[in-house]
Amino acid sequence: MADRRVLEQVFGILGMEGVAFSPNADKTSMLVPYGSSGVYISIRDWGESTIVYLRATVLGEIERSDERTQTIFGILNEANKKSSFGKLYYDTEESQIILEYDLLGDHLDGSELMNALRVLTTMADELDERLSTEIGSGMKSKDLWDRETAASQGPDAGPVVNA
Repeated sequence: MADRRVLEQVFGILGMEGVAFSPNADKTSMLVPYGSSGVYISIRDWGESTIVYLRATVLGEIERSDERTQTIFGILNEANKKSSFGKLYYDTEESQIILEYDLLGDHLDGSELMNALRVLTTMADELDERLSTEIGSGMKSKDLWDRETAASQGPDAGPVVNA
């Protein structure tokens, strides 16, 4: 079981920094929306330590083809070579491009978490449009969330309004 203290510390840091976030139902992780993307933050055990795991889906529902996969691998390799922080990869099983950043949570510093969050939110928001155009496929996270929200509200719920 992940260290609840670290999770509560993350909630506290985000609250003190005025960061809008939505915890999941059991409050074991949270979503920080940003532009056309967002970052999920969760806590995981790593041996005797705790990891604060930040993950952004840059693009989802990418149409699969061998040619497109090779293009994606080339683009992500170049992006990873230029990036000092975060790691990008293509999850072939889920047809998603993911951006991740891991922090040791045992002695988590607020500025460290906020820096990681800024890096991921900014990178994901900038990358989704460019990568969608370059690879010719994929949906931004916000578009996927909006579709899921509309589907879960049913046909009589009316239009989805984004504040």
